[in-house]
Amino acid sequence: MDMRSPATLTFSLEVRRDSAQPLAEQIAGQVGAALESGMLRGGSRLPSTRTLAAVLGVSRGVTTAAYDLLHARGQLTTRTGSGTFAARHPDHAGHTGARRSPPPDDRGSPLPGARQAGGSVHPPVDLRPGQANAELVPLRAWRAAWREATLRRPPPGPLPELGLPRLREAVAAHLGGLPADQTVVITGGATSGLDLVLAALGPHRRPVPTGDFRGLLGPCLPVGYALAYPGLAGCLGRALADRGEQPSYVAQIAVATLLRDGTVDRLTREVGRRRATRAGLAVAALGDLRGARYADGTLHLAPHADAVRVAAVLLARGVRVTALASPPALLLDLLGPAAADLRRALAVLRATLR
Repeated sequence: MDMRSPATLTFSLEVRRDSAQPLAEQIAGQVGAALESGMLRGGSRLPSTRTLAAVLGVSRGVTTAAYDLLHARGQLTTRTGSGTFAARHPDHAGHTGARRSPPPDDRGSPLPGARQAGGSVHPPVDLRPGQANAELVPLRAWRAAWREATLRRPPPGPLPELGLPRLREAVAAHLGGLPADQTVVITGGATSGLDLVLAALGPHRRPVPTGDFRGLLGPCLPVGYALAYPGLAGCLGRALADRGEQPSYVAQIAVATLLRDGTVDRLTREVGRRRATRAGLAVAALGDLRGARYADGTLHLAPHADAVRVAAVLLARGVRVTALASPPALLLDLLGPAAADLRRALAVLRATLR
């Protein structure tokens, strides 16, 4: 389809539904090629995702995905309140084959995207594992859970050692039921639960699964569980009470409500979809880096790379990651940041490692 209006694009753009290539990738590839060839000039304003979808006869989700891919490749920029623009200096690293080493120190100025147009510095984008995205929790469900949790006075005495029965029942239902030889014990999180299990087991090593909801609900609800066999459950419960590590009554009621009304199940499915989408953005942005390989939340660096030093440079440029020294790698949790922050972080990663 020809899009030669000065208010939109100045080159021909078309999609082919009979192609094996996804529509979003077709659009991103054509826009990127036009930018590299000079047919699309840097700084040109692009049509909104809604307008482009209407012109091409595709869904808005397709054009949004295409723009996300171009953002991840450093070929588009977004200005709040102004729209989406072609990058003035598109990244061609994937075509030159050259790979630059990270800067020798972090004294240079941050890379594009680390500062706002007015010069103020963005807070670091945190890609360390375990960062929940609070935007995923529907506000209505969040309010309902806390309203339920504060509706009644908490019990005057100590909480049940194994946790509130309504929460234990909700966890068991969420997990699809439990075998007869497993009992839910409510803990302060997966790490707390594992520590308690190891302390209680002593020399006896029988696997005891643990988990928590921090990755879905955030750190303000530090509620987890251990699936203990009956002989161990009482030991864990007493250890929780003795160490003062039981989650609060309010937190337990709130999580129970979010489990019972289906919010946690819906969030689990949404997180799975979002992880897959964002992994695609990471592959698009980082997949062609020479000497580096992204897979399943880990960016594997070249064998001689100093991952700790790379992480320090990235932090100076506004991206916080977890480094593994040997073999050198960076751990990236893509779920936590907002979409715009993630695109900025991926652009910084690409520019630092290319």
